[in-house]
Amino acid sequence: MDTCTTLTRRVENLEQDKIAQALEITKLKLREVAVKKSVDVGESVDVQGRQAESQAQIYQIDLEHANKVLSMQDDEGEPAELQEVVEVVTTAKLITEVVTPASATLTDA
Repeated sequence: MDTCTTLTRRVENLEQDKIAQALEITKLKLREVAVKKSVDVGESVDVQGRQAESQAQIYQIDLEHANKVLSMQDDEGEPAELQEVVEVVTTAKLITEVVTPASATLTDA
């Protein structure tokens, strides 16, 4: 009788192990599907990137144009340019102030 009880418990434990292993296999299969999808998405992004580059070559479009334009705008040069503009405007105002009274004098004569 002890042998029968021992064997019955062993069978029950094996069935529980079988169920646990089946559950683990199912989880691994789901993870595999998720990994394959992420790899497919990554590959499609690469393909789309290559397609965009080939389309740009076909239509002679420079994909880096915006970056080039933005890099050409040098923020460090602006203060010197601004100072030059202020000097030009100040000089123009001085010339206008000097020329305006002189032209009024000539008109009155």
